[in-house]
Amino acid sequence: MIKNKRPWLFGIITIFLCFCLYLLIGNLNYRNGALAASHKKVKIDELFKDLGCQWAQTHINAWAVIETGNKTFDDLKNIGLVLCDFLNLEDNREITTNYDNHQKQVKIRTGDQKGLKYDIIIMNSEKTHIVINIYNDQHFVGTQELIDKIEDYFHSIKALPRISATLAGTFDGRLDSKERKSIINSLVRKIDGQVTQTMEDERLISIAGYSYILDVAPIGNINFQIASRYNAYEAKTYIWAGTPIITIEY
Repeated sequence: MIKNKRPWLFGIITIFLCFCLYLLIGNLNYRNGALAASHKKVKIDELFKDLGCQWAQTHINAWAVIETGNKTFDDLKNIGLVLCDFLNLEDNREITTNYDNHQKQVKIRTGDQKGLKYDIIIMNSEKTHIVINIYNDQHFVGTQELIDKIEDYFHSIKALPRISATLAGTFDGRLDSKERKSIINSLVRKIDGQVTQTMEDERLISIAGYSYILDVAPIGNINFQIASRYNAYEAKTYIWAGTPIITIEY
């Protein structure tokens, strides 16, 4: 009886070893793919320019919690001015204050030498928040340099920022749904993206997903969002690309 069981036992062991080998190879292939992707990071704004659209707007939003405890208006103002100096912003700064619902707020509106507009908001209640909004509607400018500078500031004060960048462009005239899908899909292919969310109606197409070759921290499982719609008033078709999400009205 023992001799009859040996072939059966050997077969079970062989199948188990093959299954383990399959899992090991799959895991190695996944890791190799992720490692290869990490060495070919791309910049979404460079790919956006290749779409052939007319550049319309750049918007960068960043925020972080920096401290706990009560702060005076002078404390908040000083935080904002130090930030302006760190980012090499212009000395012409419009500063306003507000107190509402037990929250102090200082807002600084200024610009830089490239013509970009900055809105900086420092708020304090139980914690202190810094919000930075950068708007650019004059000329195309790469976002990564701006993002790196913002990250440098927050890291210098030991804070962990959340940063989003949104690019907007236009095509003359009305592109139908098929044409807009083709443009969106071409951008997704260039970033080797995996689409996880899709929304579409007769006016708007919006997709979101994840790409290993975008050097952007995800929100959940999303680190890119792309949308497109036709603006009848301007007779233009708009396209937006946000990393990790779109942070302006679309």
